Amino acid sequence: MIRKLHSGLGIPADVLIKERGASLPESNGIIWENFPLAEMKKRGCFPGFSGSINELKTYAEEHLRRFLGSVDSSYIEPALCRTSAHYVSDKEVDQFALLAWQVKVLQEAEKTKTDSPYIPGSITPEVMKELARLSWSAQGPKLAQEFLSHLGVKLVIEPHFGKTYLDGAAMMSKSDYPVIGMTLRYDRLDNFWFTLMHELAHVALHLKSDTTAFFDDTDSAEKDDCEHEADSAAAEALIEKSIWSKAKVRQSKSERDCKSLARELKINPAIVAGRIRHEDKNYSILTNMIGNKMVRQHFRS
Repeated sequence: MIRKLHSGLGIPADVLIKERGASLPESNGIIWENFPLAEMKKRGCFPGFSGSINELKTYAEEHLRRFLGSVDSSYIEPALCRTSAHYVSDKEVDQFALLAWQVKVLQEAEKTKTDSPYIPGSITPEVMKELARLSWSAQGPKLAQEFLSHLGVKLVIEPHFGKTYLDGAAMMSKSDYPVIGMTLRYDRLDNFWFTLMHELAHVALHLKSDTTAFFDDTDSAEKDDCEHEADSAAAEALIEKSIWSKAKVRQSKSERDCKSLARELKINPAIVAGRIRHEDKNYSILTNMIGNKMVRQHFRS
């Protein structure tokens, strides 16, 4: 309202704000109403607000600035223009919804304590392989969250917002700990473990500061060099190339051989099944082996 009076009637900002020397924050050309306000309201992004969607639209800038300012990250302001985001997708992504999701992830991350501080360089290929072996357990996804906490990495589960087509993301907080966000939009073990390893590879290889972030749609056929590197590191951590090249299951496509290789490597069979399906681009095979609806149950809260 103050901005409209200031621009429409020319009344000085400090007079309207009733504070000498006060000025209005830069809007950077942002159309605040473009944020998914209805979905954000439903998901509790505006605590204390109980008005209608029309009221929310009227005062969108005020509520959104409060929401965006709720996290300690120097990434948020440049992210409004998406100048520092790495998101290669063949779909038209709603950038405002993407930012809303990121802030929700960072909010949850700030509520979570890690067991140890993060040490740059601590995420090695050997550590990633050790993490992959936790998939052997029925409690693997939850154990993975605990394992990462010991490394100073926070794993946050936050459902995606509409039109983000998002599986996971890696970002660095201003407090110098990495945050991995996952949406579980595909509630499958094969997708969970590959996405987790892909994001962890970004942490190890590409994440240098809190002014950038990596967002991933695992369905996308378009990939840049960073995405190819993260894919390769994730694949190697789950099943080494030297082993995969000679794996019998690549020819047989059988559940028995899938389970046999998984036992040999002490990983979940869903990881083997997922690799076969992706490699062959045939998603009608091994459907009983991919761990459908077996991830969200570990993160009910």
